[in-house]
Amino acid sequence: MSVVPLNSGVQWEEDPRGNGNSHDGRTIRRHMRSETDPNVMAIVKRPKPEYMPAEMYSIGMERVGYHLGTLLDLPVPKTWLDTVDGHPSSVHDFVPNARSWIQIGGAPLMRDNVTNQDTYAMAAMFDVWLANMDRRVVNFLFEPLPEGTRPGIAKGSRLWLIDHGYCGLWPAGKTVGDPAAPLIPTTLTGVLPDPQENTIAALMPAEYRMALKNSQGPDRALLLDRIRSVGDDAVDAAINEVPDDYMTPAEREATAVFLKSRRDTLDTVLISNW
Repeated sequence: MSVVPLNSGVQWEEDPRGNGNSHDGRTIRRHMRSETDPNVMAIVKRPKPEYMPAEMYSIGMERVGYHLGTLLDLPVPKTWLDTVDGHPSSVHDFVPNARSWIQIGGAPLMRDNVTNQDTYAMAAMFDVWLANMDRRVVNFLFEPLPEGTRPGIAKGSRLWLIDHGYCGLWPAGKTVGDPAAPLIPTTLTGVLPDPQENTIAALMPAEYRMALKNSQGPDRALLLDRIRSVGDDAVDAAINEVPDDYMTPAEREATAVFLKSRRDTLDTVLISNW
């Protein structure tokens, strides 16, 4: 897989069909479509006004998560950074007829025949590297297969990883265990306080979490090697393409330091918490 350009090049408009799987949290999420092709659809996200400007960082991390995940051949929907209706936003390729981890229980063939289930361990390792504190059951999508079928008649499914806003340094203070601390800490080691490290694992669905926990010896070494294959230049490229509307230069620099340090100490993190 190759990384798509930073901007989609699409003019977006509200899709009147909506999307029952997209719910506002701390962000405004809109189901949108191309003005010229209604079959080109996306989820568009930006922080609610009361959380501006601090949480623009998390919107920028959506692109970083996509970029780095794609380098590792992980199933992350294409993600762009566009200005939509005057607001800097993240734009996420729409996964049709998808169901969350909770909802997939109502479609047994989708649940029991996930074609890329073998990516669970690598995907969980990726979440640990990015310090993703939001890999909850709602942040997985399962696409019905064959493509274009409805969940009720699907024969299987494909996993997609969504929502990477709680990666990197977000939420503020995660690296020191103090929500009142500034986003950019005075020191960065790549290792979080134990409560934050434990939260990363605790939020994951058990089957997903255990895929990584059960990967030991040579299998775990292979996962670590894949993460380490993403070199400094690649990390810098994923972060430095994010515009100033989303991250300040100081935030980009600190994020790069954190992700490189965490990549290089990931074996220590795993020994202590996994």
